[in-house]
Amino acid sequence: MAKLKEHHIMCAEELARNQSIRQVASTFGVDESTLRYRLYRHKEGSVDGRSLQQEACAPYEPVILERIRQQVSIYTQIPAVNLHPLSRRRTHSLLNALG
Repeated sequence: MAKLKEHHIMCAEELARNQSIRQVASTFGVDESTLRYRLYRHKEGSVDGRSLQQEACAPYEPVILERIRQQVSIYTQIPAVNLHPLSRRRTHSLLNALG
């Protein structure tokens, strides 16, 4: 089953004006009851409570950031020409994670 994003719900609302919920659900590859529920929640203006919850790793953020800083420090001390391409990509992603 596919996951319905906000833009899918908005499209489904428009499609449901001219098609049955069953047809629209089939188009999006979701169960009919799921689509009905999501359309109802969208109409009511409900917010998904999961987006308001703290991430599971949030309490460990300082430790995680320190570990990333250590890894970046190690990788940046080695000349880039000696790094394997995957290591350079990983270093780049770690630097981006630090902002």
